Amino acid sequence: MARIPSVASLQRRTNELKARETALKARQQAAPKVGTGQARPTQTAKYKSIFTTEDFTVNVPNAGLTFFGGLGALGLAAPDTSQKLPRGFKAAKITATRGRSKGAEKTSSLSGRKYLKYSIDASGGTQSTFSAPISADTLAALKTKFQAIITAKKDDIGEYGRISFEPERPLFSASGVGGGGAGS
Repeated sequence: MARIPSVASLQRRTNELKARETALKARQQAAPKVGTGQARPTQTAKYKSIFTTEDFTVNVPNAGLTFFGGLGALGLAAPDTSQKLPRGFKAAKITATRGRSKGAEKTSSLSGRKYLKYSIDASGGTQSTFSAPISADTLAALKTKFQAIITAKKDDIGEYGRISFEPERPLFSASGVGGGGAGS
């Protein structure tokens, strides 16, 4: 049988939990309020898929398009009557994050620990991250475009900034296609 806790230990535990809850509420109220998101204007462009022979229409953020050097640098073209990306298909994407030359000391809101943050905060209407689809006819051409953008933007992103590439993820099968399952 388990030991029955004393009234004093239950009161002590209740007081500890109340103090913890009060401290959590105080931290939440002291935390800076996060503003509402900004609308990021986009424009359409023609995207050439590596895995299929089709061209697709994709939305490109204006900020990313400007940052990476325009449609030509990204291997995109002016939009035409191409179809939109199929559901589940992800276009190849390039992402850049601006960084500081020196880490800024921050304090974690939950644990209170101090840490160094090397990425630039998006404050005062200044954007710190950029992304856009990137396209080419072959994998070698895509790699060349990516390397050219890295070389051109090395100074813009800073010492601790980074540029990354997310490969295209084609849709290999569609819902309702194929066999198997109940009733077949």
